[in-house]
Amino acid sequence: MIDYLIVPQHRLILIWGRNETSVHECIESIQKIHTDPNHSHDYDAIADVTDLTTNLSGQEMVEIIQFIKDHPAGNKPTKHAIVANNNRTYAQCRMFEQLSDGITPIKTAVFREWQPALKWLEKDPATIAEYLKAG
Repeated sequence: MIDYLIVPQHRLILIWGRNETSVHECIESIQKIHTDPNHSHDYDAIADVTDLTTNLSGQEMVEIIQFIKDHPAGNKPTKHAIVANNNRTYAQCRMFEQLSDGITPIKTAVFREWQPALKWLEKDPATIAEYLKAG
């Protein structure tokens, strides 16, 4: 399951992945976010996938990366931070980061905690905290 919240005043998309998901659901979620009236391709994103129990294969990650590559980008490079504080999910996300590097117009980095991820995105953790509670 994937949920999201777009925070236009901070040019940020917050994403939470929980339990099981599939490549199909990941791609559907990206499409849903892109068609949301509050979305802009110039927004950065942060995804917390700590509670995601799915093990995506390398090929499944490549499918998602290819989908991202084939869809429009914004006018400026964007950053997507991924938060995964358990070892299994963190390792998978690092593989995604490495596979997508240089292929998509998005710079991806993986973190174990929200605060360093938000700082990397140049967002003030204190300002974003109220939105994190909504997730």
